[in-house]
Amino acid sequence: MGTEKLLIWGFYEGAILMIFDILESLNYCGEICVVNKSLHPERPINNDKMNYTVVSEMPQGFEGNYLICGDTMIANKKYIDENIPRNKMISVIHKFSSISSTTSIGCCSVINAGVVIAGHSSIGDFTFINRNVSIGHHTKIGNRTTINPGCNIAGNVDIHEKCLIGIGTTIIQQIMIGSNTIIGAGSVVVRPIEDNVIAFGNPCKINRKR
Repeated sequence: MGTEKLLIWGFYEGAILMIFDILESLNYCGEICVVNKSLHPERPINNDKMNYTVVSEMPQGFEGNYLICGDTMIANKKYIDENIPRNKMISVIHKFSSISSTTSIGCCSVINAGVVIAGHSSIGDFTFINRNVSIGHHTKIGNRTTINPGCNIAGNVDIHEKCLIGIGTTIIQQIMIGSNTIIGAGSVVVRPIEDNVIAFGNPCKINRKR
């Protein structure tokens, strides 16, 4: 990543700490501007290794790369489309992850340590994949989806956009999970799950609509 400036926009504090950890693994030493209305500018983010400042509003005339939270993108889509080139919207991938060269990764995605992604898979825009997740071949992860730590996702799985996959979930091969669905922690998904539901258990079953 070199030393080019980086603007991190809209992530909550825990996610910012994770991003800082990833940047540290990449030996990033550039300036970071954190845009977040809920963080006080004088309150440290508990990281003394990153050269960062916290602001509540988007700075004028910023030149550098952008890492933008998916919800922030939706709320500010017109501004982003008009002012931020897509080639400046980057993803960050921890040094200690293993991703096949045939897998594609969209913009503004965050991939933490210990993630393994097999070949011919695709990771959407604004996705968040936490520690020690395994993703099999020919699997699709939709935009704005979060995969929590320790998940094991087999090959030929299709997870649509805006999903949340809980800690330690197992998803067997050739399963589809619909958009805007939450899968509870520790679930074992052995059949397709529809859009807009909360599901959990072993085997995973729909609990209710969202």
